[in-house]
This record gives sequence, C-alpha cells and structure tokens, in this order.
Amino acid sequence: MIAGRLNILAIDDDPLVLDLIRLYLWDFDVSTAVSGGAALSMLASTHPALVLLDVRMPEMDGLQTLQGIRRRPHLASSPVMMLTAAADRPTISQAMEAGASGYMLKPFTRHTLMRRVSRFLQRSPDDAVYS
Repeated sequence: MIAGRLNILAIDDDPLVLDLIRLYLWDFDVSTAVSGGAALSMLASTHPALVLLDVRMPEMDGLQTLQGIRRRPHLASSPVMMLTAAADRPTISQAMEAGASGYMLKPFTRHTLMRRVSRFLQRSPDDAVYS
C-alpha cells in the first residue's frame, strides 16, 4: 500500500478486468483478489476504503463473498460496489439485500468507474449507488 492513497480492493476472477481496474484507478492504491476466498483472507488484516466485487465467480460467488464481508464487524458498514455483467433483476435484488452499497454493470469506461468510485468515497454509509 502506498502511504496517503486510499486503498480499493477489486475482486474478480478475470485477471484482465483486474488489470483494467488498476489502470483506470491509477491514482488509488488498488489491491486485487481473483477469488472470494482470497479476498476474505486479505480482508482479515486490511480495511479498504472501497471493495469492487464481481458476482459471477467460481467456487465462492460474489454474493457469498459479500455475505462473508458483512459478517466481519470491522467491515460491516464498509462500501462494497458490485461491478459485474450480471444485469438481471433477481441478482441485483439479492446483492442489495445481502448488503451491497451499489451496483455497476460491465463493461465500463474509466470515466464511469472514476465517477462511481468518487461518489462512494464521498457518500455516507446509508446512501446506495446504482448504475
């Protein structure tokens, strides 16, 4: 982690998506995990300013990962934005019910991602952000 820069944790099973997020969010300290299990291990000792989480991942999907994040007292109110191609209403509803702070669809542009990340980092914990 680079001192003075906010940390964002991006969780996605596609390394290319993680590379794109790192590229687009170059002015943040972006940590990455390629699975929900790896992310939960990392989150045992870190508290990122924001978590970006894919829904469709093997082994432990994003909804299960989100539930694991919300069970951790130090992360219970941390912002978690679902960043996924899953655009169906049932999945969106499940994510929001599980404690997602917002939902953003892939594909995304740098401008859109930066705008959403900025909104998350400036908002109160009770504000949900959709896209």
